[in-house]
Amino acid sequence: MMHMDSPVHNPVHDHLMREIRDFAKELDRSRLRHRRQEMVLVSATIVLSSAVTLSGLIWTDKAIIGSVLGVFLSAVLAIERAFAFGERAIYSRILQAEAENLADDESLAPDQRLKKFADLRLRRAQAKVGEGVHAIESNENSK
Repeated sequence: MMHMDSPVHNPVHDHLMREIRDFAKELDRSRLRHRRQEMVLVSATIVLSSAVTLSGLIWTDKAIIGSVLGVFLSAVLAIERAFAFGERAIYSRILQAEAENLADDESLAPDQRLKKFADLRLRRAQAKVGEGVHAIESNENSK
């Protein structure tokens, strides 16, 4: 005989499980978006740094071309550093894995699962990404 509060037939529990799985999917989309943004910036850095070098070799008498390309290169590097897309992708992946583990952990009571999910969402909202991977690790260790 099944109990009424069994997780299998509890609509509140089912809703919470959908919320957790949706959160994990949202984190996956965020991770992929940040990876794409990082790859665009890295590609632009490679192209611009090569262009600066080549402009110096090709147009030795027109330093302005290399200077302008150097300004664009500096801007791309500043954007890459300021927004830390790579670190954001790593952090999203860490949280995604935790959300997936939370959804799969059958040993948790619904109130424990709800508390852990609330903590997970709070950690995402309070993320201090951009201060280096060490900030992510210290945030993980402070749980």
